[in-house]
Amino acid sequence: MENLSTAFVDIIKDDKLQDVTKELTEFTIDSVLKDGLLKDFPVINVLTGLYSINSSIQDKLFLKKIIAFIKNLDDTTARERQEMISNIETSEEYGIKVGEKLLFLIDKCDDYSKAGIVGSLFNQVAKKNLTYDEFLLCCIIVEKCLIKDLIGFVKDYKNSYTMTNDNDLLNWGLLAIKNIKEQIIVLEVSTGGRLLKKNLIPYIDSRIQMQGLRNKNLFEIETYFIRIFEKYSTLTRWYESGQSIMEAVAELCNNFIISDDDFNTIVFKVHMQGLGLFRMTETYITLLQRRENFHNNEFNLERWRKYLSYYAWNQNKINVEKYNRPIEPHSIL
Repeated sequence: MENLSTAFVDIIKDDKLQDVTKELTEFTIDSVLKDGLLKDFPVINVLTGLYSINSSIQDKLFLKKIIAFIKNLDDTTARERQEMISNIETSEEYGIKVGEKLLFLIDKCDDYSKAGIVGSLFNQVAKKNLTYDEFLLCCIIVEKCLIKDLIGFVKDYKNSYTMTNDNDLLNWGLLAIKNIKEQIIVLEVSTGGRLLKKNLIPYIDSRIQMQGLRNKNLFEIETYFIRIFEKYSTLTRWYESGQSIMEAVAELCNNFIISDDDFNTIVFKVHMQGLGLFRMTETYITLLQRRENFHNNEFNLERWRKYLSYYAWNQNKINVEKYNRPIEPHSIL
């Protein structure tokens, strides 16, 4: 463990790691291992000892989680990572070295998606958006959560939670008890929940962008929406479909393959079904545009503004009765 811990920290501190993470994004984790591509990445090929024909399934899964962690260290400089690790390891507050602690945390992840989340959160520590203690708190919560529910929690804009619907979120530490009024338990987002909502946004954004919606043609976009409707084709998953559609609409603002007219037509069809959480989409797009501007990335807000005019002009066509009807995928597009 000690040798692996030292090698792991050396990887994190390496000034070429950022180039490696960019290259890794072009491959799936399985292809990196199956096709022997790991040896092609000089910075991390030290990990090849964990993966061989004779390796146990547990070792192979552990390596997949390590790679998932590393792939998410893509937004920091070597200097930021080196300074962070030095500050933590010279502190008398922690009795375990960074490398060992990270390996323990990664090993506890029950799949490599969670390991990727841990990597993304560690990235935020290097950028000084999270303290190391806050990072550890977030990791404790992530370990308990189901990935789907964690991602849904981070993305949602809910203002209220109930014991009936959100008891799991309370048990996992995403929510806390605010008070008890007339024997009714009032819940609120916990400290850890707030930290995760704030600091997992880059991870969520990267997952959305991986769908490639900015580069799809009209037919591919229509197919994409139909698949969303089919995936969330029950009323119990109505809110999830709205979240996915809201994100898709925001991504399509920056799709320059389709025209503004195409955008208006397809998005209006979605909103006519009562889908896509129209008002929340406005909020989401505003936040996304601010983040893109902060990172010096252009966001085509003008397309959304044109759509608002189009929507207002045609809103009398919206059949309000459809808001509570089950989704009928093939009748929408």
